[in-house]
Amino acid sequence: MSVPYGRDLRERIVEAMKRPNTTDESVADPFSVGRATVSRSWRL
Repeated sequence: MSVPYGRDLRERIVEAMKRPNTTDESVADPFSVGRATVSRSWRL
């Protein structure tokens, strides 16, 4: 079973997504998470 990502990581992902011309993939790579994780964090 997987362990949920911490709040700190989710907040950093959201802050990164606020930058102009940012894609899910460009944020996912540096944080070593999947695009779906970025999309979910941004949506929430």
